[in-house]
Amino acid sequence: MAHYGEDQHVVSAYWNFCRFSGERKKMRQKNRRLLVFQHLQVEHPGIFRDFMHEKGIEWEVVELNKGDAIPSLTEYDGLWVMGGPMDVWEEEQYPWLKREKAAIREAVGDRQLPFLGVCLGHQLCADALGGEVGLSLVPEVGIHEVEKTDVGRRCAFLGDLPSVMPCLQWHAAEIRKPPPGASVL
Repeated sequence: MAHYGEDQHVVSAYWNFCRFSGERKKMRQKNRRLLVFQHLQVEHPGIFRDFMHEKGIEWEVVELNKGDAIPSLTEYDGLWVMGGPMDVWEEEQYPWLKREKAAIREAVGDRQLPFLGVCLGHQLCADALGGEVGLSLVPEVGIHEVEKTDVGRRCAFLGDLPSVMPCLQWHAAEIRKPPPGASVL
């Protein structure tokens, strides 16, 4: 079995989300399929590929920066959107962002699939669902401590994640206003 170290917390959080959303049981009844949106070749699922393989999760990567088409979401049980150097508002420079946000709206808003957004991925989700994303007043680069909110401490989805933990951050944009109905964890 592979060792995941601190990153295992993120995988556990995603798996807990699947469990508490009711999707995990459905996912066990068939071959589980996860769709991954990737924005750069070097911004990939990394060691989580081993975890997905061990859990029997089939996954398909859509390399948006290479022009891959976004497939129908009906064949997938979850969506994982990776990070990247672009910003959610750079749709002229990265025209596929419009298609990606539409797919996120369908996956999360309409189909209510389990979703994991890493950095840019969670910003895209916020933007797609009606939140506000903008430049950070102070860019965060390096390892910084993050802390769960009161809502986050009560949230079963976050499972065994520590209340305060070091987190690698590399971004100059932030979610200024969550989408309607969303909670900051």
